[in-house]
Amino acid sequence: MCGMPPDKQATISNFADRLQIRHHSAVELIDRMEKRGLCRRERSKIDRRHVLIRVTPRGEKLLNRLVQHRIAELQVTGPQLARALATLLVSPRQRRLQPATPKTGKTRAAS
Repeated sequence: MCGMPPDKQATISNFADRLQIRHHSAVELIDRMEKRGLCRRERSKIDRRHVLIRVTPRGEKLLNRLVQHRIAELQVTGPQLARALATLLVSPRQRRLQPATPKTGKTRAAS
């Protein structure tokens, strides 16, 4: 399944772990995806006890559209997010030492 590390099989348990959801929630999600033709279950050829999840061509197409949408979104919001994170990473002492902002005449820590 897409997004699964190469050393992991696309089992329901691994899918649940990857999404940080409970096993039964993953089963319900896969049930809904399967009904929409986005994935299918198949038995592992190595160990028939394991059920693997495979993305269908329709699911692959949807995933590609989602990825393109997220990339476009990150191109817009990414710089803002980076600035916000950089601000949070500045220590309180460094904030007090920063010069006044041109708009208000106040230091960043005071605004």
